[in-house]
This record gives sequence, structure tokens and C-alpha cells, in this order.
Amino acid sequence: MSSDDEASQDEIEYEEGEVIFEDLIEEDIIEREIKTKRSPPIMWEYEKTNIIAKRKQQLDKGSLATVSKEMLKNVHSSYDIAVLEFNNGSIPYILKRVFDGGYYELWEHNDFEFFPI
Repeated sequence: MSSDDEASQDEIEYEEGEVIFEDLIEEDIIEREIKTKRSPPIMWEYEKTNIIAKRKQQLDKGSLATVSKEMLKNVHSSYDIAVLEFNNGSIPYILKRVFDGGYYELWEHNDFEFFPI
């Protein structure tokens, strides 16, 4: 095994909190999913930040907001819209938590019991 192969394996082993939006093809997420969750139903701060940042990018590229127009009356930035959508649970995302050995868990917004402030 070359040193390049070893480096890419290390990158895969230590990957954290990848965010997958629902437009992902379901065939891509079946292979080694852990059906019974091992990690706690707590969203970590970096996961929340990652979700909001990726949603902000989508809004900047022209995606429509998932909250009502009334809620958007006093909101002007894509970041504020993404935070509002997150707090309402209306961002369509799946969070992928990766473990050693290529195993992972898939979490949706409603699966979490606690979110960072």
C-alpha cells in the first residue's frame, strides 16, 4: 500500500459530521449504516454550524426559503434565513456521523433531542 493510499484512509477514518441534503440518491447511503444509533441524540455545535453554512450557500445560489413569507418580513440576509429555517426544523438535511471501520449513522432534524444555542 502506498503512502498516498494510507493518507486517504486516514482522511476517511477521521471525517466528522458530513451534511447530506435530501436530494441525495438513497442508494448512496445504504451500504454500512448503523440501524441502532450509538451516539447520543445531541447535535454538536460544529454540526449545527456546518448545516447552517451549507444552507446559506444554497440560498445564495438561488434556492427558495422553506419558511413562510410572513416570517421573512424582517429578515434580509441568507445567513439569517438559514438560522430561522434551522430553528423551525424546516431545513431538509440528513447528518451523517462517521465511525471507524466505515460505519456511520444518519440523523434527521427530528431525531435530535438537544441542539446547541
